[in-house]
Amino acid sequence: MRNYPFSLARLPKVTGTTLWSMTMITTQKELREAFWQGNDTMRQFYRVSYRQNDYSATVRCEWCDFVEMMYRDGHIGDALAQRATL
Repeated sequence: MRNYPFSLARLPKVTGTTLWSMTMITTQKELREAFWQGNDTMRQFYRVSYRQNDYSATVRCEWCDFVEMMYRDGHIGDALAQRATL
């Protein structure tokens, strides 16, 4: 199991777990935290005040791929996959 260090204090952290050991995510907040925590290349684009359409198309496409992956791997349910926004 991998354990990534997080040196940037502004990033949200999922406490007590890592992305690879999670069983089920039930809220959009947890899903967003997992996205920013587990995606090293997108971490540089994180902004506290940004919402879905404020991010670039690259970040939004990565988000959609992430949500689809989490749904297919069974970490999120169908309802959350349908309503999740960055």
